Amino acid sequence: MQITMALSTLVSNCAAFGLWNINECDLKKSLSNLLAYLENDCSTSLESPTALSLISYTQQVKDLIFNLHMILSDTTKLKHHCDDFEFLLDLMYRIAKGYQNNPDLRLTWLLSMAGKNIENNNFTSAAMCLLHVSALLTEYLSMIDSDPYFKTGAALYSHLTDNILEESAVSDDVISPEEEGICESWYFSREGLKTILEQAATLMEKVQMFELASQVYQILVPILQKNKDFSKVALMHEKIAANLRKIEGIQTTKENVSDAWMSPISNTDKR
Repeated sequence: MQITMALSTLVSNCAAFGLWNINECDLKKSLSNLLAYLENDCSTSLESPTALSLISYTQQVKDLIFNLHMILSDTTKLKHHCDDFEFLLDLMYRIAKGYQNNPDLRLTWLLSMAGKNIENNNFTSAAMCLLHVSALLTEYLSMIDSDPYFKTGAALYSHLTDNILEESAVSDDVISPEEEGICESWYFSREGLKTILEQAATLMEKVQMFELASQVYQILVPILQKNKDFSKVALMHEKIAANLRKIEGIQTTKENVSDAWMSPISNTDKR
């Protein structure tokens, strides 16, 4: 798992920053050699007392090689389309979706997507990427943190965007955070979640999504209160108030439904 995560992180960073420092040919050759050695070991050790454990180990190595080959395939596609921003983001989204059952790898690719969007001043998409990161972190915090506030997981954000439940860990093959090497990133903590939420809200303010930013700050407030960070709580309330004041009231124009067409001038005969 650590090898897969390391290579996937390296590829995602290459895609995000355009620094392609991976030699795919050498890596593919290494994987082919590894598979050949593995097959040779299997053929010469089938009669040994440890054959069953060897079969299990062999399958694990084959799974690892398959995962690494998939990452290399993604690398080739990303490298080929690195100058096409829209296509590159579509590829990164597909890769992130492929890691939906692996929280660490999905986190890596969502953060890379957010970074790429910020680099291109696409702050709305970047904010939504970070909102999905927040939902992902909350979903797994619900499994490792006893705080009832996290109990609903990704559903905590369901009122903000319709597709946020993509981050729900409901599949049978979802990797448990209790497994070794899973959810060890600093982001899978209250501090990590707070940082991502604040970044998302800041980006929303940049694109004048004041109402949504206020709702994100409201999600932050109970977490800060639990930590007794009252100065930060006060700051969040100030930001909420400031954002709400920026929201312009919507004026509605009432028209007679029998009118043949909408008139910009009131009390005008339109027939």
